[in-house]
Amino acid sequence: MLKLGHVEAEVALFPMLFGDIKINRLIMEDLDLLVETNAEGVGNWEFGERKDAEQHDEDEEYGGDGGALPVIDEMRIDNALMRFQDGESGERQMLMISHAQGQSQEAEDVTFVLEGIWNNSLINASGSIGAGEKNVPVTLLIEMFGAKTNIDGTVQDPKEFKRVDLDIRVVGEKLSDLNMVAGSFPPIGPYTLAANLRDSGKDTYTLDNFQAHIAESDLTGTLTFEKAERPRLTADLTSTLLDLDALLTKPENAATTEAESDASGGTTQGAGEAGETERLFPDTPLDLSSLNKADADVSLKVAELRYGGLALRDAVVGMNLECGVLQITPLQAGLAKGVVDGESRLDSRANPAKLQLAMNVTEVDLAAIKPMFDLSEVVSGPLDLDISLTGQGRSPHEIAASLDGRMGMEVGAGTVPNEYVDLIAVDLLRFMVPDSEQQDGARLNCFVARFAVKDGVAVNQALLFDTVLTTTAGKGQINLGREVADLTIVPRPKDPALFSLPIPILVDGPLTNLSYSLKKEEALLGLAGSVLGTVLLGPFGVLIPFVSAGSGDDNPCASALDNPQENPQPTNQTPASPTDAVEDAVENLLGIFD
Repeated sequence: MLKLGHVEAEVALFPMLFGDIKINRLIMEDLDLLVETNAEGVGNWEFGERKDAEQHDEDEEYGGDGGALPVIDEMRIDNALMRFQDGESGERQMLMISHAQGQSQEAEDVTFVLEGIWNNSLINASGSIGAGEKNVPVTLLIEMFGAKTNIDGTVQDPKEFKRVDLDIRVVGEKLSDLNMVAGSFPPIGPYTLAANLRDSGKDTYTLDNFQAHIAESDLTGTLTFEKAERPRLTADLTSTLLDLDALLTKPENAATTEAESDASGGTTQGAGEAGETERLFPDTPLDLSSLNKADADVSLKVAELRYGGLALRDAVVGMNLECGVLQITPLQAGLAKGVVDGESRLDSRANPAKLQLAMNVTEVDLAAIKPMFDLSEVVSGPLDLDISLTGQGRSPHEIAASLDGRMGMEVGAGTVPNEYVDLIAVDLLRFMVPDSEQQDGARLNCFVARFAVKDGVAVNQALLFDTVLTTTAGKGQINLGREVADLTIVPRPKDPALFSLPIPILVDGPLTNLSYSLKKEEALLGLAGSVLGTVLLGPFGVLIPFVSAGSGDDNPCASALDNPQENPQPTNQTPASPTDAVEDAVENLLGIFD
């Protein structure tokens, strides 16, 4: 447990006559100390039977267990190794002291210096604590874990650590240097943290004039912590730039560990039998216990907020946690030329927990959200989004399977890049962009998608994709509980001179890996009907596929919005040459099946 190469102590004899131990000078050299506990938590410094807290208090009251600690005026330690091992958790700590010295004469300030290594991090510390028991001045300088910490101020009641007034400043090169002792911070920097710590003497501590600068990000304001049976945090913060993409980046070692764990099947969400598709909404139980341990009221205003590749402006976020109910309102920000507005409420007291979510996006260009959803790779234009959902569950998967509400998305006039046109209608590729060598993409009039959600199933009420030459309508549903889609979309040309059969395309499969396929049976029936109609009715027979579906609406976008239960179809005109149209249809169809 303990080895000492050299010990020297000068003890004052006169105080010993009264039962007090006063050491004028204590010198220890070549010290090796091992402090450890076993699996039951018993320390190697404990001898005899362990006493419970009641017995310990009784012994101290009657002076039967220990007594006052000795007073040391001057102490010096050279070449010391101190180790701690926790037998329960396996945690290990190591402190190597090359030199440490402290002195405290009566009615004089306590001064100290320390040089060493703690867990492979160099330590240089020095400072002084004023004499007396009230209004004690404190000056500390500590360099460790790549950070320099300065503490300067006064403590009126040192024993209870009350009535404090301390200026604190921490400066470092990289946040990840702190991972040597705790946390999992990203390798970004430099960083500076500064604040004035004070308290009212009633277990309420305030960080006033709080300032944080980490790489490009900054944060200023006031934080108040109420120490009570139910702690409470109140914060009013502002920022000119908050880059969450940089602040939330995982350290390389953490990412590697997670990847190795996933490869071994240890922590992959939704992983099960070989070949099972990964879940979009994991079954991992939500741990909401922390929401019932404290309360909070936080207000944050950010001039520029970066998250998920998005660049939000003038963001306002309000968070309130009260008795296990977490509310985020308001949640507002500008994005490109549009606006994002939302709110949410999570009640952890309910069994299972209840979630309410509302989100509105207005006139946001898809190019602005490209980093998060890649929608602008398929289509460009202004986006409107309307989501209002409620659900409950013990995991994200349970909540998704119970959702009720609505989801809607509208995209205004834009373009569709040529390489993505075939995802909409394979057999209309050459018709939708007849001058593809001169154009950047097919012109989009609108895209409308609206779903009514009940018990985790989103049923389509309107699904329309309208370009200059074609209208693609659809129907079906998305099961959020099973995480599968079952949608059918039907592309139709607006100009009969570009005749092509309305062949349905099936969009189905798991949401994480959707598949697209043609309904060949319906295509064959459509072809047969067109040919038969031409034989029986002459030139008018070729109109059958159009007349049967046509609504005669010149504005399918407005129709979809005004009549969400109906999917509008394009207007039709008499084709110039029925025979040529049928021949083209047969040729296109055979090409598709090839």
